[in-house]
Amino acid sequence: MVPTNAGGVGIDAQAPHAHAAVLLTDFLLGPEAAKILGDLEYGSVFKPVTYKLWYPEAGMSTPQYDKAAERWEKLLREIGKKQF
Repeated sequence: MVPTNAGGVGIDAQAPHAHAAVLLTDFLLGPEAAKILGDLEYGSVFKPVTYKLWYPEAGMSTPQYDKAAERWEKLLREIGKKQF
């Protein structure tokens, strides 16, 4: 499962526990999770948030977005290799 910027959820096509991912996705997009997330000010697909949303990719061209995504992926891979 993958969180997204736009209040959605994605499931990996090769998810090791695909049925569990579908159940969690169904929950996250349902009214129970909407209440929990809303109470925590995360917002939901059912209720607008009370703060201004920020989309870091807004206004980027496709090449700019690809370059930024590449940079973030490289950074996350480097961080993931470090042992704490």
